[in-house]
Amino acid sequence: QKADPEQYTQKCVVLANMLYLEGRVRLENGSTREGIDRMERALNVFLDLFAEDKSGVSESYHPVIVDIEQLLQLHVPEYDLPADIYEKLTRFRARSS
Repeated sequence: QKADPEQYTQKCVVLANMLYLEGRVRLENGSTREGIDRMERALNVFLDLFAEDKSGVSESYHPVIVDIEQLLQLHVPEYDLPADIYEKLTRFRARSS
């Protein structure tokens, strides 16, 4: 039986949100490397979902994508996103502006 794509999307969003919240706590507590790791993973999931989104549901997590980016800049100003994630983020910005 084929997985329900909407259910799959929901699971991904839940997972990405958990990674995001965990990453935020890690960054705020000074566990920079772990925080970055969680944030990158969350961002990757959100941006992939955004790229595949046909129904507009991704509007709901736009603020999270923006927040992740801002948190990383705030806590780790010298940090650069990996090229693949940066590329996805650039496409996200182009589409959401």
